Amino acid sequence: MADLRPTPSRDACQQGDYPAMAVFPQTTAPLSRLVPQQSTFQRAYRLSRKDRKKVEILFAHLKCVLKLDRLRLRGPSGPHDEFLLAATAQNLRRMAKRLMPKQEKMAVAAA
Repeated sequence: MADLRPTPSRDACQQGDYPAMAVFPQTTAPLSRLVPQQSTFQRAYRLSRKDRKKVEILFAHLKCVLKLDRLRLRGPSGPHDEFLLAATAQNLRRMAKRLMPKQEKMAVAAA
């Protein structure tokens, strides 16, 4: 069993006379192996954040422009059908914008 008699260093430590020391987790991998993993994690986080933003923008468009803030269809399949119709309308609008030739875009913008 360990010797638990009071010592000057133990008493000073328990009274808070020593400054706080930072404790770092011990790793067996060298630092050069940890840095690429962190940068990979940061890249993956940036990509997922970008993808999340795209999805959030689509849902915001559904709620604000297509008025999907309140579900109006009732019944067991009502919300599913309403969301499906709104998403289809959104996809059709996006597809029409992408397929429209440039000359028509210029004419629509000028009008």
